[in-house]
Amino acid sequence: MKRFSFRLNRVRDLRKWRERSAQQKLAEAQNNRLSASEELDKTINQINDHTKIARDKISQGISAGEALVSANYDQNLRFEADNKLQVVRKCDHAVAICRDDLIEKSREKQVLDSLYDRQFQEFTKEQNSIEQKIMDDAAAQRFYIKGSKEINGN
Repeated sequence: MKRFSFRLNRVRDLRKWRERSAQQKLAEAQNNRLSASEELDKTINQINDHTKIARDKISQGISAGEALVSANYDQNLRFEADNKLQVVRKCDHAVAICRDDLIEKSREKQVLDSLYDRQFQEFTKEQNSIEQKIMDDAAAQRFYIKGSKEINGN
């Protein structure tokens, strides 16, 4: 019995490799997005904490200089939060691109996998047909030999 051989096996392996690579890139992009989001959350928490502290100080009465320093610090935190928000948005965009790339690579691999499966089924069907023919021929020869022995009286 001959062995199954898929002509496009190297291409199929390449598509599998590309899909795995796209999965790794997506995971990396998601990790980057998670890190950027955590940094943004930290900055937002700093803004909230500073706002509470500033309200407490204002209610107790602070000097104009302290108020100015506090306002500048608050402004810097908000600017930093805006920058980090832009980073998160860029990461979201990168994740979307990686996800689309992974979907494309998966489809390309799936096409070759279905072609492989179809050709393997055809091969199996053909091999079963050949095997059945061999078995039928052997049975027919056996029947013929057995029948000729009975006619000859053996």
